[in-house]
Amino acid sequence: LLRFAREQGMEMLDSAPIASAGRGGRLAAMEELSARFYETLLGGDDRAVQRLALGLLERTGDGARLCDDVIAPAMHRVGDAWANDHVAVFSEHAATQRVSAAIAVARTHLPPPAEDAPVAVCAALEDDPYTLAAAMCSLVLGAGGYRVTLLGCHTPAEEVLRAAVELSAALVTISVSTEPSSLEALTSLCAGANE
Repeated sequence: LLRFAREQGMEMLDSAPIASAGRGGRLAAMEELSARFYETLLGGDDRAVQRLALGLLERTGDGARLCDDVIAPAMHRVGDAWANDHVAVFSEHAATQRVSAAIAVARTHLPPPAEDAPVAVCAALEDDPYTLAAAMCSLVLGAGGYRVTLLGCHTPAEEVLRAAVELSAALVTISVSTEPSSLEALTSLCAGANE
């Protein structure tokens, strides 16, 4: 998301520096953190998951690093473990809820955006019950200085467009994890945005 925003020339208001370790050192450290995050997710301690997420966010100020390098790989591992019958469905669901809660807590620890900060709207569309990707976008953009409104799941395309217009959004992110109705709603949303 940040790469796309930068490529489009969008201003990132708070680009925190990445740790000074070399690329290989950073990669190994992030893989280790992601493995620890995975174990903590499955360990069942909600507060430990939140502490881990907050600790990384506070050390780096970088929501993208937390989401892309720690949360996403850990959740992929949880999904793979579930798909291969190594963890039960309830464990996968609980891990997802723990991550969602950790992201919500992390967002409350971000510095408040400037009064004139650009607005971003993050959502998942009508028939999409998943909010994790939209929540991750909200954290990344919030850490980047945006004033973020997270609409959550099952949001009608018309309401996403309405929020974008009423809030004068500079950016709208849409999480799409189901087909085909979400694809149809996304097409509708794009058509409405062009009007």
